[in-house]
Amino acid sequence: MTATDNLYNNGTNVGIGTIDPQNRLHLLNGGIAITGGTGVGLGDYANRFLVDAGGSTSHNLALFKNSDGTVMKVTGSRVGVGTSNPIS
Repeated sequence: MTATDNLYNNGTNVGIGTIDPQNRLHLLNGGIAITGGTGVGLGDYANRFLVDAGGSTSHNLALFKNSDGTVMKVTGSRVGVGTSNPIS
């Protein structure tokens, strides 16, 4: 187990800004900045940001929320902006 003021590793999950990470990577009160002009790899991985669900359809691909509720939700082939229940 490794802990510093900003980074915590419990052996399974890594927390930045939290000592109780709930996912593989858990950021508390922070954001992610992706800068530079190239992707992270080749082929499908030559993107600036890649989320790969590995063929799973049992969960949402992405859910963006703020204190007012859902801002954007991606589920299957549907994308909803300003709704938690996209229909098209």
